[in-house]
Amino acid sequence: MTNENAGGSPKETASRIAARAIAQAAASSARETGSSTGAKNPTPMRKSRSRRAKDPTEIDWNLWHDFTQRLSLALHALDEEEFLIVSIRGTNLYVQFSEQGLLGMRAEATSSYYLPEHETLDDRQHAALLRLGWRAPTNLPEGIGPHETEGSPNYFVEIEPPVEHDRLAVQAVATLALVFGATGPDRLEYQAFVEDGTQILFPELGIAEAER
Repeated sequence: MTNENAGGSPKETASRIAARAIAQAAASSARETGSSTGAKNPTPMRKSRSRRAKDPTEIDWNLWHDFTQRLSLALHALDEEEFLIVSIRGTNLYVQFSEQGLLGMRAEATSSYYLPEHETLDDRQHAALLRLGWRAPTNLPEGIGPHETEGSPNYFVEIEPPVEHDRLAVQAVATLALVFGATGPDRLEYQAFVEDGTQILFPELGIAEAER
């Protein structure tokens, strides 16, 4: 499940972004291994010019409380083979959800693969996503390189039933606000649809529907 509205980057640029995202994941693992074995001077990750991850004290959580509850209800309402994408308006920063019936729910958050090169996620954002419980990207985007069934070119989680929709909604909102820099729910928009493309409406989310 990937959102491909990435601004039409050519494959060569996407490949560079993909390589950098994989390097981020590898460097993070190396840093953790080095700290546990006493190794020094782990290989630094390349910095990028992007929104920085915010400190939790910088967020007005009162703005997000009601939306978090509404998102939880929307996730609970999804039926099998239905999808919900919540994005920051004017960007390709998003969290997205796929209801998989007996398999549970899959959720993803934007990786650098789907962002313009000058807006790729930096080291702090990468680390923050891992702390929030997302798994690092494991695949290249389709059409660029090898693509396995398991894993994702995005940050992702696979949640077996019973799905804790409240907890997943909190993880998604923290990602949008803390990591991706959304200042409030009024900056968000959504798309919802069935696998065959049929549109679904969630007016109870209280945010605008994205133009299709």
